Amino acid sequence: MMKISQVLYELFESEANSPDLEGLTAVHELDREIRLVGENGQSQYISWIWDPSLESYVIGLSNESYFVQPPTLVHDVTDSVIWSQLADQSVSFVFVHGDTPVLEIHGDEKTIYCWAQTNTLCVSGQPRSEKVR
Repeated sequence: MMKISQVLYELFESEANSPDLEGLTAVHELDREIRLVGENGQSQYISWIWDPSLESYVIGLSNESYFVQPPTLVHDVTDSVIWSQLADQSVSFVFVHGDTPVLEIHGDEKTIYCWAQTNTLCVSGQPRSEKVR
């Protein structure tokens, strides 16, 4: 369990003008990673990763960044429509395996869904389906 104090999108320069940063889309798509910061300062990173056993991109969760270089841009999305209901809540992480593995981030009353699509990280407040694409 982790109590979220801040949600940061760590981005490449090419993502600086993405409409996803303004919370205008049902699904946020990022090329880099998300950093969840806990109340005690610990971080969890979410990103797309290559799984050679599946020969496809999948969602990854780690206590270290997946990238060697620091992000070009860090955007605080803690108060965004998708993430605001998890701020200051203890959350748990559940991997759901299927055609496309999904990481579910469960709060008290809200769940966030993360999955990889090619080398893109997708995030939504709705379960992954054709409706949210």
